[in-house]
Amino acid sequence: MPKTDGNPNPIRWFANLSLVGTSPIRDRGNDTIGIGYYHLGVSDLPILTLHGIGAEDGVELFYNVAVTPWFHVTPDVQILDPAQSHTATALLVGIRARLSF
Repeated sequence: MPKTDGNPNPIRWFANLSLVGTSPIRDRGNDTIGIGYYHLGVSDLPILTLHGIGAEDGVELFYNVAVTPWFHVTPDVQILDPAQSHTATALLVGIRARLSF
């Protein structure tokens, strides 16, 4: 886990954990599924406290579909609890595609 003294760096420490594996769906051996979590700890700099900035957390869940060996589509969902105390928790839904040639 990387750590700083927090002065003048606003990020004091950061940790993440992820689990990734092959698809539990039969005959989808080239697909992958994963979940990840992160926590960002901020320093106690007065400017951060003044602006209501504290720790941040996030979770992501994805499923990577191997449409072909060279074309993958990955839908994902992220839940973010932002560092700014006056900002609501966000739900992000996305999809990405990758062509390999």
